[in-house]
Amino acid sequence: MASSSARRGLEDEDASTLTFGPDFQDAACLLNSEVALMLESRLTNSAPSTQQKGNFLKAYEYVNRVKTFRDRENTTRARAELDKKKELHGFERVQLGNLCLDEPDEAMKLIPSLQMNRNQLDPGELSDLLATLKSFRQLT
Repeated sequence: MASSSARRGLEDEDASTLTFGPDFQDAACLLNSEVALMLESRLTNSAPSTQQKGNFLKAYEYVNRVKTFRDRENTTRARAELDKKKELHGFERVQLGNLCLDEPDEAMKLIPSLQMNRNQLDPGELSDLLATLKSFRQLT
């Protein structure tokens, strides 16, 4: 059975209210496409190792399967657009980029913290952002 302090720590973390644990206070959130670029760089710039044959390759394959933006240029453009929305938390910006949704209503339902008063974007602004992100998306 979990200790009360362990349970309390879990209860204190809630992405829907942008409440993250101490390990994530100063961490930067990354788009799946950014992670894919980082892993690809590591894969091409280092000698194959046992680690790369195991979990590293699994992570590399997964992130390449789920990434939204297929090349460095579109990933950079998407990040720049997202970073313009300073009123959004980094986690919210990355979720919008990773999910690449069509409608603001979808975004509000899937990213509950967007509904918090301090982070509300004008629905038109959110719709424009989603359309811009969608224009960078490349389907394979």
